[in-house]
Amino acid sequence: MPQATPDPGGQSGEGYTAIVHFHGMGSQRRYEESCRLIDAMDVYLRNRQQGEGKSLGRLVGIGARQEPDRRSEDGIVTYMRARHLPAPHQTGGEREIRVYECYWAPAMAGSKSAYGIGLWMLKQVLRPIYSAATPWWERHRLRESMLRDLQQCPHYWPEGVTDQDFDRMLGAYGRFRKSLYHRGWRGYFWHFLKLFDTGLRRYPEAAKRMKKLAWVWWIYAHLIEARNAFLLGTLLLTLVLSLGGLVWSVFHLLQIIATEAEGTGVLSTIRDLFGDHLKPTVQTAAGIVVSGLSLIGVTRFLTESMGDVYGWSTYTETDATFERRAKVLTMGQDTLRHVLCDPDCGRVVVTAHSLGTSVAFDTIPLLAMRNLAHGRSNPIAGPIPLEKISHFVTMGSPIDKIHYFFGGQRSKVLSFLDVLDQLKTTTARMPFVKNRKPHIHWINYWDDADPISGPLQSPVESGPGARAVDDVHVQSYDFPAPARSHNAYFENRTVIDGLFRMTVLNEMNYSNLPLLPDDGGYDYDSVTCGPGLPRGRRRGWALVALAVPYAALATVIAVLTGNADLARWIGYPTAGVAALLVLFWRASLRRGNLEKL
Repeated sequence: MPQATPDPGGQSGEGYTAIVHFHGMGSQRRYEESCRLIDAMDVYLRNRQQGEGKSLGRLVGIGARQEPDRRSEDGIVTYMRARHLPAPHQTGGEREIRVYECYWAPAMAGSKSAYGIGLWMLKQVLRPIYSAATPWWERHRLRESMLRDLQQCPHYWPEGVTDQDFDRMLGAYGRFRKSLYHRGWRGYFWHFLKLFDTGLRRYPEAAKRMKKLAWVWWIYAHLIEARNAFLLGTLLLTLVLSLGGLVWSVFHLLQIIATEAEGTGVLSTIRDLFGDHLKPTVQTAAGIVVSGLSLIGVTRFLTESMGDVYGWSTYTETDATFERRAKVLTMGQDTLRHVLCDPDCGRVVVTAHSLGTSVAFDTIPLLAMRNLAHGRSNPIAGPIPLEKISHFVTMGSPIDKIHYFFGGQRSKVLSFLDVLDQLKTTTARMPFVKNRKPHIHWINYWDDADPISGPLQSPVESGPGARAVDDVHVQSYDFPAPARSHNAYFENRTVIDGLFRMTVLNEMNYSNLPLLPDDGGYDYDSVTCGPGLPRGRRRGWALVALAVPYAALATVIAVLTGNADLARWIGYPTAGVAALLVLFWRASLRRGNLEKL
């Protein structure tokens, strides 16, 4: 039988457990997400206590507390505090939980105008074309993440390929990139294939198998780019048709007001009230549509939510917007240092939602570099005790999307790109790995109805002690509801149950695992949370929704070419399907979260 061999690894059962939370994009209010998190745990425990589930105790004494800022003499830090009282059947005593929040929203305020953000978003539509056209050696993190994604799909593998061949392929790809200068190659795919002809000359069967895998990798990568191009194109088409339809409707309404506003009726009153401001022109109609969109919050969404993404994804230090990113990173470091350097803190769980997951992921390596700069023999232990971090929990994470759209810097100097890679963190580097063993358990909750989220591959790297991100798929609604699904993680039972067990019960911790028999190492698979619910249950609805814009485009073309019968034949069913989609969407929202607390 496996024997428990706890290895606390710098984590202490004494003292309080801290949750350091990084909020998502938009105009977040200070302490709001911290309160949502602790309230969700409280509701979950109360429902367990009153329902059929076995009680897991309860939270008491929930409230705000203050303490001196350990970074300055005059500052104070506010945190949410709660005490967990265990149920009679649970072992252990009372446990103190503190929730600290890295509130970075003010640093991103006013990043750019709505017009500028809109143009910036339109440029991203061309990203798949640019990515597919780059030489095979470039954007290597993206290529490698696609290979790891292919590794999760055995039904695509060529005959004879094994799981170990993917590690060999990654090694060959690394050697390919490093050999470019010596061979004088430009680094295209056919240059990559030549490596197998020369390196495996004595093993023709192995060379043939690896070349087949390389071709499948190339095809798979370009199919992903084609899918991305289709999705982005569909989104752009939907936007154009929607705006065009609104402008057309307003333009015709203005014509009605101008031609039929006679006497003393309502239309006449409207015409007299606004006068020349309601002239039936396309410019007037477009201005009214823009004003209306601003009133319902579209402009605010662009400047605040997407403005945060724009500011955060600026990696060029000579760009003025980079200062906002630097401020956010400083805030993240200050918050984590304040908590980690508290002697009374026994363990830390880092949680993050939406864009905050990327903020947290880029903050952690900066603290690791601080420790490395001090030349310690065990840099994870100090001066900043990063070994206290036991879990990293991401919800609705766009880390892979940010890497896809903004992470690929180009340069002819290969060593420069290698330096950039060395400054980034992965699951194979400290503090995710300690002494060549996994240390931080990264759990990523995602929902396939949430377009911002997804399983994470870009942070994964092969190496001693490296583990893949523990992706857990959840489903909050039975019909695709992108915005609601992205904000529903704190209302999802699977997510909150996992957070509670990680923070309060210290479960799923790599530092407290049983040892496998016959010196088989630690049983890391025993604490794996994923893969979660089966994905693709709502794929049919999504495909129907994707078809609607193209049917609408066909209707518009039929109208413009004077084919009225064809326009009616396509347009009426399309309108009916669109109406049904809206009805099903509304009904799904009324039914609420499928995994209520």
